[in-house]
Amino acid sequence: MTARLTVLGSCSGTEPFPPRHHTSWTLEKDGCLYWFDAGENCSYSAYSRGMDLLRSRAIFISHAHLDHTGGLPHLLWVMAKVAGLRKEQNPHPAIYTPDMEQAEYFVAALNHTEFGKETASTPIRPVTDGKIFDDGRIQVFAYHNHHLGTPEDGIWRSYSYRIETGGKKIVYSGDVAGLEDLGDLPHDADFLLMESGHHDPPEICRKLRDTGFAGQLVLLHHGRKILSDPDFYAAECGKILDGRVKIAEDGTLLEI
Repeated sequence: MTARLTVLGSCSGTEPFPPRHHTSWTLEKDGCLYWFDAGENCSYSAYSRGMDLLRSRAIFISHAHLDHTGGLPHLLWVMAKVAGLRKEQNPHPAIYTPDMEQAEYFVAALNHTEFGKETASTPIRPVTDGKIFDDGRIQVFAYHNHHLGTPEDGIWRSYSYRIETGGKKIVYSGDVAGLEDLGDLPHDADFLLMESGHHDPPEICRKLRDTGFAGQLVLLHHGRKILSDPDFYAAECGKILDGRVKIAEDGTLLEI
């Protein structure tokens, strides 16, 4: 079966930029839901699009900045709310994060809400290099990057992900210092979800073209530059990569 990828939030950490929200996207496979980053409003966007939040199996965070995690407490709260309304068990999907302390704070804060007991047992697991998840539907591999610099304590706190499902490969950059952070990951990727907020989109496309990238490029995590004229950048990037570029919006859907 094919999987469905939905961009819930396509904006970087700018000031509020209607009608976009901060970065978050989901992958649906065999009726199960997997989250990648959890920017503001992600639970509302998913629920209002008919996604069953109680089919959530895991939440993968690239790094702790709030434009990637600001919606996480509310997502956990909404899951508990929906479980209560439907009189079903809260799925308690594990949070995979390079910043355990932040996730623990979020869960602790929820203990002071009406759903404290429903969120207290949320599993929190560290992200390190290599395979971090495999449930038979999807496999997730983590690769550290330099978005937050080289850590003095040796603990990397920013990651990119490769997801494999149904013979397809998806690479999600998270936030990166440059395309070089991804190494050869994009080479055989069917889809590359690449952040545009810290980089020049046409330059990214030229570098990908020069490496022989043959997949679909999906730009997201947009900054003010690309948001000022997305049609212009869609055209410019499309010329470089022969039309294999999509400027993601909130609600963009892809069949994988």
